[in-house]
Amino acid sequence: MTSSCVQSCRLRKFCLCLCLLVFFWFAGMLYMVTLQNRTLTLATRFYFQHTLLTSRTNNTNNLTSTSSFKDLFYSFREILPGSSRKTDSDETRDESSRPQSGMTSSWSPGTANDVITQLPPPPPSPPPPPSRERLDALTSVFKVKEVDCDGVFSGAKHDIEIAVNVTRQMENNKTIGLSNAFYMEATKNCTDFIQTRGYITSPLTKEEEHFPIAFSILAFTDSEMVERVLRSVYRPQNIYCVHIDKTADEGFFKAVESVVKCFHNVFLAPKRINVQWGSFSVLEPELVCMEALWGYKTWKYFINLTGQELPLKTNYELVKILTAYNGANDVEGTVKRANPERWKKTTPPAGIRPRKGSVHVVINREFVGYILHNDTASALIKWVNTTDIPDETFFTSLNHNPHLGIPGSYKGEPESDTGSRKPFLARFKNWGSPPYKWPCAGYWTRGICILSTGDLPLLKDRPELFANKFHLQKDRVVVGCLEELNYNRTRDEFLGVREFNTSFYESLGFVKDQVKSSSVVGG
Repeated sequence: MTSSCVQSCRLRKFCLCLCLLVFFWFAGMLYMVTLQNRTLTLATRFYFQHTLLTSRTNNTNNLTSTSSFKDLFYSFREILPGSSRKTDSDETRDESSRPQSGMTSSWSPGTANDVITQLPPPPPSPPPPPSRERLDALTSVFKVKEVDCDGVFSGAKHDIEIAVNVTRQMENNKTIGLSNAFYMEATKNCTDFIQTRGYITSPLTKEEEHFPIAFSILAFTDSEMVERVLRSVYRPQNIYCVHIDKTADEGFFKAVESVVKCFHNVFLAPKRINVQWGSFSVLEPELVCMEALWGYKTWKYFINLTGQELPLKTNYELVKILTAYNGANDVEGTVKRANPERWKKTTPPAGIRPRKGSVHVVINREFVGYILHNDTASALIKWVNTTDIPDETFFTSLNHNPHLGIPGSYKGEPESDTGSRKPFLARFKNWGSPPYKWPCAGYWTRGICILSTGDLPLLKDRPELFANKFHLQKDRVVVGCLEELNYNRTRDEFLGVREFNTSFYESLGFVKDQVKSSSVVGG
């Protein structure tokens, strides 16, 4: 019996040891599996983190160091649990990284920063092209229901008479139009606002995506017209600086400000100027916006607009034309029609021969860089500030003095005309005198034709890029029909049923005879 007890005890110990051995074996296997999964998870996170950062670096190597740092910051945030990144359509927006209205600009005549200190957040990835359903929906947004715009553009007398009558009825109906209050309320939900107002939120084509354009828009009144100007030129790859006159109505300012906040690539000018005709204040907002836009390293051309202009070309056509320009600047210039008494009491710097031309320009990025950073340009800014109507002297004198070596400037005789040698295509303006003399169906204000419905046949196929000027409250049909035409052409280009021939622009004299040298005077 004693022997039997001993054997039983040994069996129990053996079983206990065996159970412990099996337990520790399973525990060890479980630990190894857990460790392996953790290692794979970390390796996977590291791989995606590295891939994401590499992708962002490749896509943003042309941005400023400030933007690159933000991209790295966002890259780390996006792989953290619970993190999210806002897009331009988010209703709740972070304004801390956007240039704020009322900020003191560091710009003064002759000085400029290399890059503004605050930039809006990097834009989100471009959305996919719109569907056919979206295109059809946009067609209904831009369709002028009361008028046959196609008939008006073709010059059909009956359709023009109907359109003119509709215009008069709208002018007398003070309830038509969108108020400041409408914009402040509608933009509380930016996603709905952008959708219902018909903004195109895709680059549409690779050519447009890879050719960003910088715009300034100077505005004083009429929030609806300013918003429609922005909508007519808006694309997510472009950059927009909107300057609101310092003396503008507060309700107007708030309305435009609310629209601007709905877009990642639109901002208010960091300094507001009290613009007065004939003074340096007309030129100053352009310089303020140029400085603010300079921090965005991808745009290729700068176009300055006002809140009373509309495009005669689609964004695709603008890109094709600017590509055809091949770096040339589209700046008006004249000696024959100049007013030398404006500057006869002083001598310009660096051997510059003063010229007269429009403040409205289409200029390449290097030209803007010259204006902001070159000593000769700084000296010219100071000099024009002592002359009369400096905005009509500054840009054109830089562009038509080829010894300065400014890329894209003109080497030929600075005399703009309506031919193919030196036409001024940045803007269509009817001044009523040669070389800019046409019949005016609208009315004259301060020597310029305010364009109206009867001018639409003239505007339809013009070679200029933009038309000036429009008064929406006087004629809503002319604005609506131009918007309809612009959208229809945009849609047809996207669908591949409309082509645009750039041979006229490629053969222009100021394109062929431009300064290509990198030897810039003034350093």
